[in-house]
Amino acid sequence: MVYTDHNKTVAVVLARMGSTRMPGKVARQFSSGLSMLQLLIRRLKRCSTLDSIVIAYPYLNESQPIARIAAVEGVLTSGGSEHDVLDRFYKAALGRRAGIIARVCADNPLTDPVVIDRCVEEFHAKRPDYLIPTGVPLGTFAEIMSLNALQHAWDNATDPGDREHVTPFIRRDKKNLTHSELRWPPVRWIHDRLTVDTEADFNKVDAIIRRSGGDGVWISLEDLKT
Repeated sequence: MVYTDHNKTVAVVLARMGSTRMPGKVARQFSSGLSMLQLLIRRLKRCSTLDSIVIAYPYLNESQPIARIAAVEGVLTSGGSEHDVLDRFYKAALGRRAGIIARVCADNPLTDPVVIDRCVEEFHAKRPDYLIPTGVPLGTFAEIMSLNALQHAWDNATDPGDREHVTPFIRRDKKNLTHSELRWPPVRWIHDRLTVDTEADFNKVDAIIRRSGGDGVWISLEDLKT
């Protein structure tokens, strides 16, 4: 049995170069000079509740830019299956002996460190198996789960969609796993969706960064309100 620390909190960032709609996007630079993945890593480093950050990428030659960015930014990497993302994610968490895992996607460069910290604090207070915030823009938050929940999904999920997207099995299984939400007060956002899937999405985030007058690392939820 692998030893895990019940309270150790690890952000596992899922990153790949092989996007169908926008290949190589995680290594693409904004006008600030930072790539999507660099910006995300630097924002995650602002979190006070994370003990470790690990980039989980497909073990393919095309993933080398991801590994290089991680090395420059001083964070760990974990290679794994291209298609069984649940397996890749689980093994990355297990390799860091995590007890609490934040699922972060490299498609979301504006993931907010304050949101993550509040979610992790709520997770410690309530100790569910799975927690998600609601009321903040898509692309600014992480899903928080226990190693127990992740292990349960890894052991039991057989549907290809569940293996590809990590958490659908966990979100559905309310019989064996406990769930919690952290709700933000109602707010009008300049954009409800800030994940990057297309060129238009990338340009939208780049415009927000330019408007901030910085490199995007310190953009807050306050900056995203109308």
